[in-house]
Amino acid sequence: MLQAQQNQAKEPFLPQISKSFLRIKDGGMTIRLVIKYLVNKLKLESESEVEIRCRGQQVLPFLTLQHVRDSIWSPSDVVTLLPDSSPTDHLMVLHYGRSA
Repeated sequence: MLQAQQNQAKEPFLPQISKSFLRIKDGGMTIRLVIKYLVNKLKLESESEVEIRCRGQQVLPFLTLQHVRDSIWSPSDVVTLLPDSSPTDHLMVLHYGRSA
C-alpha cells in the first residue's frame, strides 16, 4: 500500500494518490519501479523528487520489495492471520514524500 507521508519535510507536499493499493506478484521488483510509478501518477519531473520509507526507514531505489518486506517490514515478526484481524494488517505500507 502506498501512502503519502503525514509530515513531509519539503514543500510542496506530495498528495495521496487515488489508487493506493498495488498488487505485486514479483518480489524482485525494485523500489525504483515504485518511484517511477509515483513520478508518473503525480506528474513529477524526476525520480529524485520522491523518497520512499517503510516503518520510518528510508529505502533505497535498488532494494527489492522482497528485501524490504523481509528485512524492514517484518524482520522477525511471524505473520499470523488471526480470525478478527483486518486484511490491511497484513499489507506492507510504503510511505512516500518529497525528497529533502
